[in-house]
Amino acid sequence: IDSTAPAQVETTLFPEPPLAAEPRHAGMPAQSLATDAGTEEVLVIRVLARASGGFAGRELQEILKLCDVRFGPQRIFHRTEEEKGQGAVQFSIANTVEPGVFDPDAMDAFSTPGLSFFMQLPGPQKPLEAFDCMLETARSIAKNLDGELRDESHSVFTPQTVEHCRQRVRDFVHRARRRR
Repeated sequence: IDSTAPAQVETTLFPEPPLAAEPRHAGMPAQSLATDAGTEEVLVIRVLARASGGFAGRELQEILKLCDVRFGPQRIFHRTEEEKGQGAVQFSIANTVEPGVFDPDAMDAFSTPGLSFFMQLPGPQKPLEAFDCMLETARSIAKNLDGELRDESHSVFTPQTVEHCRQRVRDFVHRARRRR
């Protein structure tokens, strides 16, 4: 199994960044989840449910499991570079509802209007692959659970947005190489 590619599941979602420096959005408190102290860049994809009932917890949990995304630290979901939760974190997924966390024991009765996918740089060893994996996982959730992708400012996540995010990753990698 290629650990950089999520399982082929069809879904779409919208995440929001849990940054202290960011304004409050879609029920996600600005201070609810802090980024690591050394974080230089955070890329965010939001997946918002189209239906008023939101994403059902059990269905969401099943798709995340197929994509090798696991519940972990900070009571949110994480995808790592290696299978079974090993290696560096590629990206994380927070609930858009305050305080942004999940209860894995209550997923049968859980629903949420959206998710915030976020990737911190530095972080993954292969940041561009990690971004592409995050994007594909968000698209899978959106497609399978009837959601839509948005960027950190809640605008539609267009092909231009994707390329802009990839360029941010490439710029980060270039700056990191220059510092060595």
